[in-house]
Amino acid sequence: MGHHARLTGDLDAATRLFEQSLSEYAKHGFAWGAARLQGILSSIALDQGDLPRSLALRQASLRLFWEHGDVASIGSVLVDIALVAAQIDQPESAARLLGVAARIQEETGILISGEVFHDDRALKAVRDRLGTNRLTETLAEGRSLATMVGVAEALSVAPIPVPSHPRSGPNRSDVTARLTPREIEILRVLMSGHTTNRELAKALSISPRTAGHHVDNIMAKLGVNSRVAAVALAAHGDIE
Repeated sequence: MGHHARLTGDLDAATRLFEQSLSEYAKHGFAWGAARLQGILSSIALDQGDLPRSLALRQASLRLFWEHGDVASIGSVLVDIALVAAQIDQPESAARLLGVAARIQEETGILISGEVFHDDRALKAVRDRLGTNRLTETLAEGRSLATMVGVAEALSVAPIPVPSHPRSGPNRSDVTARLTPREIEILRVLMSGHTTNRELAKALSISPRTAGHHVDNIMAKLGVNSRVAAVALAAHGDIE
């Protein structure tokens, strides 16, 4: 019924019906379905010109897909968030997200772009703002990022861009001052895409339990409650 309402142009009714379905999915614990419905509601909000709502719904969808481990859908949502980011004057973030999504598509062989294919539209929006040369450079930068870093950047896109002068986010010294050299090393490994305790342990030649202990300390010192949030804070603080 929601799809029919949308196809016939009744976006208010479509929103109401999809929100009812979303409530049922949430009540029954169908997280993947809820993530997809949030994506549809985001696209409707985009059609209505409500960019803040579209972005918030798409980010909520991304969080669920990340928890679900659905890499192909993560790639799709990154494309959709890139489209919104380009329209709210954050073209470089948009280009990096498109680069991450392109790498995910190459690695998985699939990129299910929700119920609307935004790839070409997003690329055009970014190219119009950055120009072809800068777009090519920033796409390449995005391709080099770990998926976790791409997710963190997508979740940090804000409806109103944060002014860069004066810089209101954490700078490199702010972040590094809170952490020990070993914790900074572990944070860099997290940013490279080694997200589980077992992966960290293998990369750093420590036990998974020790890795988990370090990550808990990092999150506590940075005042965040997830590894993705820690990576996002580090990325904004220019930790490389």
